[in-house]
Amino acid sequence: MFEYQPLDASRNEIRLITVLLRTGVKRGKKDDASRSSSLSSSSFSSTSEDDSSSQSDVEEVDVDFIEHGLSETSIEYPPRVECRLEHVSLDEFTPKYLGFLNNLKDETGTTDLYLKWTRSLVEEWPEGYPDDLAKKDLQRWVWGDYFALSYLWGDATDHRAIIVNGTNFDVTENLEAALQEISTQQSTFRIWVDALCINQNDLDERAHEVKRMKDIYSGASKVVAWMGPRLQNTIPAFEIIEDIATRTRKWTSSSRLPEDDVIGLWESIRTDESRYTSNQWLALGAFLELPYWNRVWIIQELVMTNYQALIAWGNESCTLQDLVKALDTFWLLLDTIALRICQARKQPQYGRLGLHGTIVHLKMIFEIKNDYTSQDKYPQLGTVMDLSRNSEASDPRDHVYGLAGLFQPDLSKIIAPDYTASIKEVFRDFALSVIDVTGSLDIICQTRRGHDLENSEMPSWVPDFSKKSKDYITALNPLYHAAGTSKPVLEYSRDKNLLRCQGFAVDLVDGHGCNCDGGENDTHDVFQPATLLRPYNTPEDVIKALWNAFSGGRYEHVDRVTHELFLKLPWLSRMFLDSPLKNAELYILDRFQQCNQTVDLAGKTLPAYFPKLTSEFEVPLELVHGNPNVMHPFSDIVRRLLARKLFTTWRGYIGMGPPNLRQGDCIYILLGCSLPVVLRPCGENSERLFKFVGECYIHSIMHGEALEWLSNGDVKCLGMETVTMC
Repeated sequence: MFEYQPLDASRNEIRLITVLLRTGVKRGKKDDASRSSSLSSSSFSSTSEDDSSSQSDVEEVDVDFIEHGLSETSIEYPPRVECRLEHVSLDEFTPKYLGFLNNLKDETGTTDLYLKWTRSLVEEWPEGYPDDLAKKDLQRWVWGDYFALSYLWGDATDHRAIIVNGTNFDVTENLEAALQEISTQQSTFRIWVDALCINQNDLDERAHEVKRMKDIYSGASKVVAWMGPRLQNTIPAFEIIEDIATRTRKWTSSSRLPEDDVIGLWESIRTDESRYTSNQWLALGAFLELPYWNRVWIIQELVMTNYQALIAWGNESCTLQDLVKALDTFWLLLDTIALRICQARKQPQYGRLGLHGTIVHLKMIFEIKNDYTSQDKYPQLGTVMDLSRNSEASDPRDHVYGLAGLFQPDLSKIIAPDYTASIKEVFRDFALSVIDVTGSLDIICQTRRGHDLENSEMPSWVPDFSKKSKDYITALNPLYHAAGTSKPVLEYSRDKNLLRCQGFAVDLVDGHGCNCDGGENDTHDVFQPATLLRPYNTPEDVIKALWNAFSGGRYEHVDRVTHELFLKLPWLSRMFLDSPLKNAELYILDRFQQCNQTVDLAGKTLPAYFPKLTSEFEVPLELVHGNPNVMHPFSDIVRRLLARKLFTTWRGYIGMGPPNLRQGDCIYILLGCSLPVVLRPCGENSERLFKFVGECYIHSIMHGEALEWLSNGDVKCLGMETVTMC
């Protein structure tokens, strides 16, 4: 068994591996159609002083690729990969690099530090940097430099044996495949790999090193994101990415007026089905759906690395910068890209919805990266945790620990990874830390437990970030101010399972519609309201309240074209949707309509608030062509319908709430919470207890109106009380 030696904290040590080169490796013939190898020798500048087999082209900053036409069957790998593992100090800078660091003035952030360093060397040699000095002077430490590997662990029970310092060592199949590819290269380099460079059996060390991973990835000279061995032919996916990236290189998604050739590219993708081949679309679809993108750790790793990182799939690659450029176009042409992939797969057209989610997920990651890299701007906590809960983690505690480097510093510094704590303890203590640091209860609105409310061992107010959620409405958003600017007044029980806070009841759930997530198109879950109260004066007021409920209050903030589009959408029908596909989001809208067609709103059923479908109706061109100014708010609004339940209150208000709400649930405003919440009385103890069902949107009480009712002694409120959630 391999025995680790402890890291010396006083020397700021980390461990690095060097994959030993293999001799006598048989290679196949060069394929004329082959492209650059993702892990070619020139992709990794040598970081070992005793290795002179490769040099770096400093003027280009990024390294050039060499071509070889490897396929899965053209290599006969040796039975074992051999690695050398060593300790190095991150404090042992070369004098030249130390001088560079000292000369950095008020610059912050480290994600582009290596790029600044290499550029500073180029500036010293305007005529071209001497090749014989490049390797030595590029080194930042006296021992050399390092890369970092980002990869999917995969099945932890599927082991492959390698050799580390002469001793057998088990790693996952995916890591072994990456190391095999590295072992065929022509030069050695030091590399940081979490499974090898952290003693995974030492929980104390593991917890300590997890806190350093942000700095390790941001400090690496390059990160290689290993997607895994290629499935079939990976080349066509990168052809699309590189084509789009090349044509849009000077354009950014924040630019107001793209150049004519960029607009021409978009129009060509929209209208010309032959621009890319079916094989290219199939490969791109496979690339976007690789398991790697769903891993929680890659969020922080991709945000922290520089844009010269390599995205490597088998023996093909592109830079992270090119992928981000292409993804801007994928996002703007979201529906068209997904449609082309589904057509190539000969899939039902509603299959686009899954691809939509994948592209949106990646877009969210890279928007965070752009803000963090260019502005040192930390992302909203709600956005980070939405990404976390819709990602995979082999250890559920990593849904918090794996993203701690992206939290605001005052929160991140108090998150102490503890792998001896239970999942319940980790999520509960994290929620309490967030409440303490932010002075807000909004984190409890991330619970989204759905139908697991009654069966969960977690306190109902504690978010279970290991559970996926299709609901991207987040209370951690400055759009809502249901409790005004109030701060929470709270305490918790000794075991931290009961949370007591101040709040007041404003209403009850009266009628509600059906939870349409899962595909059922029946109305068995519909409960009609009993109240006759009508807070909305006209049908137009009801429509306004309805669409604001659908959109989470954003309906009134969209542009005029989008606003008018909503009002024109008819009551859809199976006959209409069974015709050639119009727009994927319309399938969601239709499912919602069919599930809730009998819901009573102000004395009329839901269809009364939609125009009737006529033979003249055509899907608006903005949706057909995927106009991003219309498509994205429309898609965002319609997708909310899958994870929310339409309801009315005893006072007649219209809202959207969690899918497991039911008649009789209480609507409360809690001090320090941006959204109204749904609570369910429970228990027979002397203390009145509530289960936290979830947050909700109720039109007309989202901006502090209920606080005015309370201060005015309005009968709508029963007065402030202590609310205990269990």
